[in-house]
Order: sequence, then structure tokens, then C-alpha cells
Amino acid sequence: MKKATCFLIAFLCLLASISVCAQENVPDITAKSAIMIDAVSGQILYEKNKEQKVYPASITKILTVYLAVKDRDPQQEITASKEAIDAVPKDSTNIAIDYGEVLTVEQAANAAMLMSANDACNLLAENTAGTMDAFVKQMNTTAQYFGATATNFTNTNGLPDENHYTTAQDFAKITQAIIQQQTEFNKYFSQVTYSIPPTNKKSETRNFVSKHRMMHMDKYKYLGVVGGKTGYTTQASHTGVTYAKKDGKEIIVILFGAESLGKLYEETEELLLYAYNNFTATVVTAQEIGEKIDGKTHYAPQGKASFYLANAFSKQDLTYTFSNDAVLITDKEGNLLSSLPVEVYEVIPLGEKIMQIVWKAVALLVILVILWYVYLIIKARKRRKQRRKQRRREEVLEKKEPEIYK
Repeated sequence: MKKATCFLIAFLCLLASISVCAQENVPDITAKSAIMIDAVSGQILYEKNKEQKVYPASITKILTVYLAVKDRDPQQEITASKEAIDAVPKDSTNIAIDYGEVLTVEQAANAAMLMSANDACNLLAENTAGTMDAFVKQMNTTAQYFGATATNFTNTNGLPDENHYTTAQDFAKITQAIIQQQTEFNKYFSQVTYSIPPTNKKSETRNFVSKHRMMHMDKYKYLGVVGGKTGYTTQASHTGVTYAKKDGKEIIVILFGAESLGKLYEETEELLLYAYNNFTATVVTAQEIGEKIDGKTHYAPQGKASFYLANAFSKQDLTYTFSNDAVLITDKEGNLLSSLPVEVYEVIPLGEKIMQIVWKAVALLVILVILWYVYLIIKARKRRKQRRKQRRREEVLEKKEPEIYK
């Protein structure tokens, strides 16, 4: 239990405080804010204004679809209500779902992810939580659970609202947590094309192609991109989440406030190239770190740490800082890379151990002597009591004997 607690503390510390390794060729990103992390550990490889409040626009739908498809049958049928459809402005992105139209969870989820359909989001939300307001509460509760403490959602789709906001750091935590759960969501996140056949309200087939063009066979295609979502509103400008897997690295790139869609893709690619060309997957074991000895106290790291180390550094540049909870691993510029839980114990010299044993033996002997003495006292008292009782019985018999033979 202690090891698990230490690891949790260290891991939360890693997410909250980790910094970017300095490089000479760091991309000059023009987006308002951005972040790039290792999708497995959460290590930050690049950040710009990561704690600045921003509007997420349609990347909000990542959390919406995750909650809507989690632990549900994708073929479950859901029916669109008037309230869910009318809550979406007619000039916003939609797939023209009709009142009373029946879709499956899978169909609505693909419409939300690929086409960024706002009406599909409301349909999913209402049929998941009962009402859209109840669903939004679930969104905020889940965001808090994932560690997104500077985030607030007011709707299911990211339509403009000054109280609907997040930060790059928060949304990275949300995205990483969702992807690493390997739920049904990952299928929708990586879908490129999808079709909804005729329904009870529509006679034509609706064909979708993902709006995230880095997964397409066009000029923005980037080898290794396996998932993503883009968004746009006038207030937010262009936003995007991109998930790439290549050369053993899993990377998440998130941009807010890109000046154009083309710029969003270009700067996402710049960051991915930077990650793949300038960092090496590195593992440090507890044995490599070794124990720290402070007098009688030993601090013993447990397990191993996996992280990306900038190519400008080597393992010899790493510094290990011990505490009672964890050992923090930093590079020579002070950037926190990872951490390991620590087991703390005391080592007692042999002579001191012998003296402890002797004193324990003496203490035990004293206790035994005292117990034996108490036992003898109790036994003696019991015998005296028995003798007194015997004498009283004899006296009674002596007094009664003359009357018997009178």
C-alpha cells in the first residue's frame, strides 16, 4: 500500500511539474497555446502557455464521445428529442438529425467525431445521462477526476460560451487518460470514413470523412497519426488534438488558437518531427540509481522509470533527488523527467543489534522474574486462605460435637 501511495504521489507530481527539455531547434509555434506529451507517461516534451485559459471548440467532443460510448452497446438504438435538436444553432455543424430519428450509439459517435456534428453530441448526451445538463455535470466531474482542475464545460459540443474553457495542460491530461483506457472510444478517435444508412427519417445514406486531415491521403497526411479531432469557432480560432504512434513513441499534440487550419496541421507536424528527431526513449532502473544512505536511514528506489531524454543529454547528466516518498529524476538543466517510489528503512550496526538483543533478553528475564514472584505471592495467599477456611471448619465442628453426643 505504501509503495502504491508513493508511486501515485510521484506520478501526480510528474504530471503537474514536469518541464520541457531545452533544445536549440525547438519549433517556433504561433498557436496561442500548445502542449506535446508522451501518451504513456504524460511527460511534457513541449509546451507554450500550457496553463492559459483557452476555448476548446469542437475538441470538447472527445470527452463527450468517450462518456457516451463508455460501457455501452454500440448497436444500442437512441432516439433524437426535440430538445436535443433545437439546442443546436441551425448554422452550426450538424448532420440534420430529425425529431424522433433513431440512430445507434455507434452512428451518432462517428457523426460527432468525424463530422463534428453538434446535434449528434446532444443526442448522445441526452440518451446517456437523461438530460444534457446532467451529462455536462458528468463531463466536469470526469475532467476533475482526470486532473483537469482549471477546466469547465457548459455544453456537449464546444459551441461558444465564455464559461466553457480549458487549458492545454488540462486537455492533455483528459486526452491521455481517455486514450490509455483503451475503451471503445479509441475506435472512433481513429476512424477516417463512415456511413450511416437510411434511417426511419432519412432515405439517403450519409457518408462521413474525418475533418482531421493528417489521417487522410492528402498533403497534410503524416505517417503515424492514428487519431485526432479538430475544432473551430470565431472565439477559439482553430484547435486540434493529434495522436501519433511511430518508432515506439506515442505522442499527443494539442494546439489552441492556430491562425488557420493549414497552420494547425503544419505546426502539429513540426512538433511531431521535433519529438521523433530530438528525444530518445530511456529507461533508468532502481539498480542504476542505487540507494541513498543518510546515517542509519536507507532510501531504496523501486522498479524502473521510462521517459524521453533529449538527445543533447545522456544518462550521466541525470540527477536523482531523494525524499521519503520518491526519487525525482532530472536532467542537468533541472527539467523533471520522471520519478520512482522509494522504500525507506533503517540499517542498524551489528554491535548495536547485539546490544538490542541483550537488552531485550534482560528485559524478558526481568519480566519473567516479576511474573514468577507475583505467581508465588498469589499461590501463598491462596494457601493461607485455604488454611484459614480449614481452621474455621474445625472450630465449628468442635463447638457442635458436644450437642450431638449430649
